[in-house]
Amino acid sequence: MIKLSDLTLTTPPSGIRAVFNRIAESEDVISLALGEPDSHTSERFIEAAVKSMYSGRTHYTPNAGLMDLRRAIAESYGNRCILPEQVIVTAGGTEALLLIFMTLLNPGDEVVVMEPYWPTYLGQIRTVGAVPRFVRVYEEDGFVVRKENLNQAVNEKTRIILLNSPANPTGAVIHKETMEFIAKLAEERDLTVISDEVYRRMIYEEETYTSIYDVPGMEERCLIVDSFSKTYAMTGWRIGYIIAPVHVAKALETMHEYSVSCISEPTQRAAIAALKYGEDFVRESLDSLKRQRDRIVEGLSGVHGLRCRKPEATFYLYFNIEDTGMRAEEFVYGLLEQEKLALAPGTAFGEGQESYIRLSFANAEETLDIAAERIRRFVHQNCRCAERREGEAHI
Repeated sequence: MIKLSDLTLTTPPSGIRAVFNRIAESEDVISLALGEPDSHTSERFIEAAVKSMYSGRTHYTPNAGLMDLRRAIAESYGNRCILPEQVIVTAGGTEALLLIFMTLLNPGDEVVVMEPYWPTYLGQIRTVGAVPRFVRVYEEDGFVVRKENLNQAVNEKTRIILLNSPANPTGAVIHKETMEFIAKLAEERDLTVISDEVYRRMIYEEETYTSIYDVPGMEERCLIVDSFSKTYAMTGWRIGYIIAPVHVAKALETMHEYSVSCISEPTQRAAIAALKYGEDFVRESLDSLKRQRDRIVEGLSGVHGLRCRKPEATFYLYFNIEDTGMRAEEFVYGLLEQEKLALAPGTAFGEGQESYIRLSFANAEETLDIAAERIRRFVHQNCRCAERREGEAHI
């Protein structure tokens, strides 16, 4: 009998995918569980990939990516003076993160991660033998880390602070003052900061956003991870990138060679087209998302027992169900069974998230109205807060 590794046996499956797998067993389910835009890839991006294939560009590419794409990525950051040699093209943001952990971490090193967090972080950090050290963020703080808690989490084993701003699942944005504190802490303790910025183009008030890369002195101790998946509706294309100091980029390129080798040229040509022609697409997508955000928040605002904080960014609503008397998985699976609506339980994003649900609102406004009504009906029929409210009405 083939034996599995200890790593495999101790790595739990994603709580989001568990819901997704249950959807396959049901019919007529509205799914707002996965982090994916409802729009399709622009025809102009697709045409660039098809043209590449028909012209015979179907062979291996350089490990770090086509120079045309690396140059276009560098130029897309404007006056930050990023060199093409700092860019590594990867198989989505997911591979980018794993590649960084493989390149920078040794067994026993610690990575500070804000909780709740994207579940993939946990498995990736453990894959390389490192240790995640979680720092809880709280609703009352806008889901932004408290400086004192972050400071206490750093110790002699800490190697990396992992930031996700804007954040999945909360939609929170770390503002300038906190970014400056994190930068100072990293400099004082000689730490590297990974900035996962895959939602940076999905911010509803752009003046609220600061990348830690823009804090003076951080360009030499910071790595940016980004992806074409969310911004350009290219989730299935699996293309992302890393921006790193040149000497780190060279090491990443070596490790990239031994993981996926390179990214297909047609995919990279589509990404070049996205950067060249995609601004209207991005702007229209953001306008649509803002309307969708406001629609679902309005739809749930009157539901007794729910507490909704309007997200500053992303297409996620991370709402509180504590007053319903239900826990996250009970709520999610009950809603799926009774109302054919799929959401993601907060427990998929870390410890202490039993009172939270993630809803992806990147969907048609009419669909969001239906979803809000199904949630309202489910709460009214099943949750203790509704029972209390009815009891109070009879007094």
